[in-house]
Amino acid sequence: MYPEFMIAPMREELTQLGVRELRDAAAVDAALTGTEGTVMVVVNSVCGCAAGRARPGVALALRHPVKPDLVTTVFSGADGEATERARGYFNRISALVPVDSAPARRKVTLHDGASSDRKSGSPGHRCTVDGGVRHALPQDSGRLAAGVRKSRMAVKHVDVKEAYRLQAGEGYAYIDVRSIPEYEGGHPAGAHNVPLLHYDAQTGQKTPNPEFLAVMQANHSRDAKLLIGCQVGGRSTQAAGLLTSHGYQHVANVRGGFGGARDPVTGALVDEGWSTAGLPVETTAPPGGSYEELRKNLT
Repeated sequence: MYPEFMIAPMREELTQLGVRELRDAAAVDAALTGTEGTVMVVVNSVCGCAAGRARPGVALALRHPVKPDLVTTVFSGADGEATERARGYFNRISALVPVDSAPARRKVTLHDGASSDRKSGSPGHRCTVDGGVRHALPQDSGRLAAGVRKSRMAVKHVDVKEAYRLQAGEGYAYIDVRSIPEYEGGHPAGAHNVPLLHYDAQTGQKTPNPEFLAVMQANHSRDAKLLIGCQVGGRSTQAAGLLTSHGYQHVANVRGGFGGARDPVTGALVDEGWSTAGLPVETTAPPGGSYEELRKNLT
């Protein structure tokens, strides 16, 4: 079960768009059996795909004049009963005939944003509508999605070259929120490591770090200048939003992160990564910059 303080900003990204949360099985049943017309169900999650694709994609979709009659969400890892009930409906939907020959009005699910978190590793149920959605989205959907996120939270978004300038010339500290193994494999020079998610080598899954906020607060005041980066930008967007919601005033999300971000529709490079831009990289932590050292400041 994920800590509510961590997932609250992720819930709000959808609920402030008018998306209805379904917290238990009864609410899922009522929405999917008692609603006339089309129901959209989004499985929200802490994973990077949900942050970088699912939630921004929903925001873009809801700007279109044609919308589902009801848009709902369940949160994987927090609302377990509701999530499992929703996925039970998804299994039935996946057997429907293709979109082009199906009735015009029916109940569908657009995206299981937590599919990569599932132990089974099975893909999200997108087949019923994915083709139409992809053609409807602009080619530059990655940048539009970043713009939607920016309009919803007071977080500055910068590319890696601007991040390097801020780090070198304006006193910003780079916080790498990737897992410890990712950080140790290579990170921006001078970056400190405070993982948003921990990597479990036995299961191959990432689990939330319940001490993320506490470690940040133990090492950085709310007026600190912070660059928040991850691998492509999903986790850093979550972390930056979490910090901002807890009073941090000068937070910049590093678009593209360490490895670079690609458009989920076209595969084209959207934001250059720190490593691919030729910026300084190191594999050892600066003094006091490892997660182990930063945790020592907890009181």
